[in-house]
Formats: sequence, C-alpha cells, structure tokens
Amino acid sequence: MQPANVAASYDRITAQHDGSASAAKLLDDKRGAVGGKLDDDAQLPFRHFNNFVKKRLINESLDIFTRRGLARTPDRSKAGPAQLAVLDLASGRGGDLQKWLFSNRAGRMAGVHPVVSDVWGFDISPNCVEAANVRAADIIQSAANGPQKMTLGRARFEVADCFSPGFWNMLRARQAKDEGGDIPASFDLCASFFALHYSCGTAERLKATVDGIAAALRPGGLFLGTIVDATELAKRLLTEPATVQGAPQAGDLSMPASLSNELFQVTVLTESAQTFVATERERIANIEDADARREAVKKAAVPLGLPYYFHLGGHVDSDEFAVPFEALVAACDAAGLSLIEEGSVSRPHDCRVIDWLGDKTKIRAFGNEGELSVNERRLTSLYRSYCFEKR
Repeated sequence: MQPANVAASYDRITAQHDGSASAAKLLDDKRGAVGGKLDDDAQLPFRHFNNFVKKRLINESLDIFTRRGLARTPDRSKAGPAQLAVLDLASGRGGDLQKWLFSNRAGRMAGVHPVVSDVWGFDISPNCVEAANVRAADIIQSAANGPQKMTLGRARFEVADCFSPGFWNMLRARQAKDEGGDIPASFDLCASFFALHYSCGTAERLKATVDGIAAALRPGGLFLGTIVDATELAKRLLTEPATVQGAPQAGDLSMPASLSNELFQVTVLTESAQTFVATERERIANIEDADARREAVKKAAVPLGLPYYFHLGGHVDSDEFAVPFEALVAACDAAGLSLIEEGSVSRPHDCRVIDWLGDKTKIRAFGNEGELSVNERRLTSLYRSYCFEKR
C-alpha cells in the first residue's frame, strides 16, 4: 500500500470513530470494513489491553532513566524532576498523549522520576493529526483548570510520512535550528506503537528508519514500542490450517494464505510471498520424523519485508511488512542502539497478560476474572514489545 493509501485508510477510520458523514463510504468489501460510527465497545478488552501495555512501557522507560542515573539531561539542570522530550512516530489520534504527559506526575515517586514535558507527534493521516491536536488542547486545558492546577508540557502533532527518508531530513534540519520553540535539538525518547512494520518493506527502509531514530535521540535516549512478532506470524502462517476459505496448495495461488478470527484478518500479499508461504508449509508438512517436524516449526520464519494485509475493525486496515525481531535488533545495533532486556519491555507479552496486569480490579473490563478471550489472546499474541538505548 502506498503512503497516500495508508493515509486515506486512517482518515476513514478516524472519521468512523467520530461518526462523521465522510465515514459512510465503505472500504473494499474484500477487506471487511464497515461504514458509520464504530462500536468501540465490541473491542473493549483488546483496547484496554493495548492501553495497559503502552502505559506500562512508558512508565518502565522512565524507570530506566531513573535506575541508570540518566534522569537529568546535560542541558536541563533546573531543580525538580527532569523534563523529557518525546518523539512519537505514527502518533495516530493522540490516544497516548495522556499517558505521556501524566506519567509519574502523581503518587509516591512524584518529583523523583523524570516527567515528559514535550511531545512531538507525526502521523501520515491529516484526520488523525487534527483529532490529536484537539485532544491535546483539551487535556492541557483540563489539567490547568482542574483541582490540582497542573501545568503540563507542550504537545504538537503534524502531518508527515514519518517512515520516509524525507521525514528524517526534515527532522534533522529543524533540530539543527532549535529556535522559536521548534523541534528540540535531541529527544530523550522515541516511540512507535503498532507502526514500525509499515516502514520495513526492505532492509534499506528499515535501516533508514532506525538510523533516523538514532540520530534524533541523545546518548542514553530510548527507542520503545510494539511491533507484529514475525516469529509468531511465521509459526501460524507456515504450520496452522488457514482460517479463511481454506489454505493454498503448492502451485495454487487462487487463495492467499490467511489467518483470521472474529476480531482480525491477516492475508499474505503478492504472488511471490504467497508462493514462499505455500512452499514452506508443504515442506514442513512433509517432514515425516515428528522430532524433526517440531524443530522445523520452532525455526519457522518469514523474510524481512514479506507483505501482508492486516484488518482489525476500527483500528487497522492497511498493508504491512514482516519484521523479524533479529533484523530489528541488528539494524538498531548497527545504528548505535542496544536492546534493553531488563524488566518486560523487550519481551513478547502474549503469555504475560495476567503477570503484567497484577491487581484484577484494574482489568474488570476484560471480564472472566481478568482473562482475555481465546480470540483476544490470538490477536494480542501477534505483537511483541521492544526497548533500545542509544549508546
């Protein structure tokens, strides 16, 4: 999918959330989209899960600054908690802004942990950016007028294809000026939640993105986010029965290899990618020795840039690319970003749902005493989290 199509897709989704007239236009029937205002309650458990994961990653990243003595940056020597600047890539409708601006501003550690003072968000969708700026103004004004008269930092959202080479050239130019309240000369944190897989059609695109992120961060800065777990994607595509109108047979490309349940759909795109999946499925299925077959399943993999279409009603309706985690780690390492493996920030979180959530009163919305449904677990286990530190 071309950048313009990605922007149009998220414009439509944003309009649907708002219930605006422009949402009445249906997406392609084959992609399962619906018009009109979206019923967000239908995916309330998944939304709460995603929000919790992002909040946890944000707070853990600030904890890392504190534990490593990096809370105070060299150019911020004022008394009180350090003020951090965040670069939010593919910031969407600004749904994470409150998590950033209110992180560690209350409770027993207030005044000790660093706090986020500036958030610069970029997104390819004009509708998303418009909604994010409206939300930002409301959050900041409400905090100032609330009982605690809380002063939050700045939040600005702009339209840009933040995974294109031109974006990083623009960012570097504006960082170099650092005048008139423009983009900071360096960022303390860079986040990309559920979005990096848009940028990785080739190793060159992944490198350009990671190099740009590294250049934007100060030494000790963190790059964190969530991404589709290519290992889990490979395991399902190559070893499980397809769940959409049957699986493709070797040499028969009439039906792409697919995964789905009532919440989401993943469909492999392009003839070459479909051929790869069909060939690998057949190879693994034909291994007669059970131990050898199990070993092959463990090593199931898809190449960097394997294209697939992802549909998640009300959230995603776009083409993406597989990003093997090993490829991400290697690209980051070459750019001067080291993987942080402490805590849970760089672990797959499919089997850690209950461990992370702890007190079940926090997840009553999940129902069933804090358990995600089978379909929700199938969806959430397609993702993993990561956190890298600039050396």
